Amino acid sequence: MPEAADEPIDLTLVGGRSAGAAPDKGSPTGVEPSRSIDATRERIAYILLGTLGAIVALQAIAGIVFAADCWGSGGRESCDLAKSSLGLVTNTLSTIFTAMIGLVGSVVGFYFGSQKQGG
Repeated sequence: MPEAADEPIDLTLVGGRSAGAAPDKGSPTGVEPSRSIDATRERIAYILLGTLGAIVALQAIAGIVFAADCWGSGGRESCDLAKSSLGLVTNTLSTIFTAMIGLVGSVVGFYFGSQKQGG
């Protein structure tokens, strides 16, 4: 074994470049991490916004369908059934909508927070 064990080891260079330097653009996988991360963030944001839009659309469609059923039938019993069904759908979609608003808010906040920090 060499006797140079007492000498300090220079850790400022790792793999031929500074330890804090950004990785080479020509990565072995051929994918730049920043582009992959941004594409994933964008995909997640679009999926969440699409889901949020679908929830709003389902609520509107349910309201129209139940209103048309009540208006078209003319019977009091049919209207009562339509109102109770609409209430059930509204409560269910409201619960999902509330959770989706939290998720979309978190994703948007994280995205703009990381953009502000330069990441």
